[in-house]
Amino acid sequence: MEINDIPTLFEIVKTGHWHTMLSDIMVNDPDADPIPVEGKNMRRTVMIISLREAYEKKAMQKFFEMLTEI
Repeated sequence: MEINDIPTLFEIVKTGHWHTMLSDIMVNDPDADPIPVEGKNMRRTVMIISLREAYEKKAMQKFFEMLTEI
């Protein structure tokens, strides 16, 4: 899920049902328990999920196009 508010993101993570990955500069919550992610040639899977019938702004459509070209 996308959340643009870091304090809200931390509150959701604190429920114990979710996790998040952030750069270390973003982790400024004293209750956070950061775990460094290290390794060579690490591979991540990224997904974009949207609703079929939902309106999408042109910027989002262009972003999807750019991603599919990679």
